[in-house]
Amino acid sequence: MTDTTAIVTIAALSFLYVGSSLAINAKIGSRARLKYLQAQIAEINKDYSAALKEKDQAKLAKMAVREKEMAGYMTEMMILPFKSLIFILPVFFIFIGINTFGIQYNGLIQRLFPTFLISLPFDLHPVSVFALKIFQTGVYGSRGFFILCGIVAGIILEMVYSTYENHLKQQSLKVKNEEKPPVPTT
Repeated sequence: MTDTTAIVTIAALSFLYVGSSLAINAKIGSRARLKYLQAQIAEINKDYSAALKEKDQAKLAKMAVREKEMAGYMTEMMILPFKSLIFILPVFFIFIGINTFGIQYNGLIQRLFPTFLISLPFDLHPVSVFALKIFQTGVYGSRGFFILCGIVAGIILEMVYSTYENHLKQQSLKVKNEEKPPVPTT
């Protein structure tokens, strides 16, 4: 297999993995639910701040009950992302392999491209990042290149997905505004 074919294949597999991970995360991780919980917590915090400023004891007593509600929301927010990890993480290890905990599995990428090496003008290995030496040439095997492609694909797909979500939100607002009867001016 030529280097170009290997590069394209690894990048495509990485893109496929990241795309499916985002889809799983959107479905199981419940992005909509996460946004709802964040909005509820923000509202509770805003109400609590207002009650503190007004020094209204009745509102503060009501807020004590809402704080328990908020704790439940925060717990749910922490658990939601882990639901999708149950599916995403094993697939990741199928691709890149795992060589810890007594398990010796090289992974699909390593098996398909055992001699693959690519030299890139930046070094994102953890040692180089912590030493602040990322602007040096870095050599990556098939696993490292798969992970780098996954980072880039994740950034691009997240931007596309967020833009698409915002577009849908704008369209729904536009439809709602069109449904309202015109206000008479006299």
